[in-house]
Amino acid sequence: MLLADGANSLTNQLLSISNTQYDYQCSAIIANVSVDKAHLNKAYERFTDAGPLALLPLSENRYSLVWSVKNSEVNDLMDLEDADFLTALQKAFGYRAGIFEKAGKRFSYPLKLIVSAKPITHRGVAIGNATHCLHPVMGQGFNLGMRDISVLAKVISELDDIKQLGDYSMLAGYWQARQKDQQRTINMTDSIVHIFSNSHFPFVVGRTMALKAMSLFPSLSSPIVKQAKGQFNLLTQEERS
Repeated sequence: MLLADGANSLTNQLLSISNTQYDYQCSAIIANVSVDKAHLNKAYERFTDAGPLALLPLSENRYSLVWSVKNSEVNDLMDLEDADFLTALQKAFGYRAGIFEKAGKRFSYPLKLIVSAKPITHRGVAIGNATHCLHPVMGQGFNLGMRDISVLAKVISELDDIKQLGDYSMLAGYWQARQKDQQRTINMTDSIVHIFSNSHFPFVVGRTMALKAMSLFPSLSSPIVKQAKGQFNLLTQEERS
């Protein structure tokens, strides 16, 4: 059985696949927004004390907005008229992308880290958000889910006998191949959230210097970029050991 019913998976609960949760005490507001100048397919991400504010380019000169806000503020922002919401967004983001002119329908959801320590059970395996629901800070949830699918398909294709499908050996092999990547990506995402949402002066100075250093010497950021882009062999002997 393949479990892919998203975060707070009911199937996980029925099959006793447990998880741990960490509440970031923030929520994400998502919407499509339009600006007054061409985005040229450029994405933006700015960091606030509640987390990232991201603009991802869409068609017709629109952006997909993901705005992390404190739980105490989300209802007030959601209740604003569009014009007032755009004014608040402009104040939070600035003018690098242009002037915000239009906002589509808004949605919000609480931000939590939800992780299954062992997402396999008797003839069942959880993938995607059913086993790891991440903060959207680096957009890694979708990527991680796609790598789950890729590796599971590879493991299945290498079976010698169809009767092995879903047995303990197959599922254990899949989890050995996925565990390190999942742990690295989850730890990286969670660390970024905590580092960039911390407003204490030493952290502010430290992360500013780190970002400047990575800007001047791109090789310093290559391990983060490599992990974020999934640029590694998912089925090496190292991953299976």
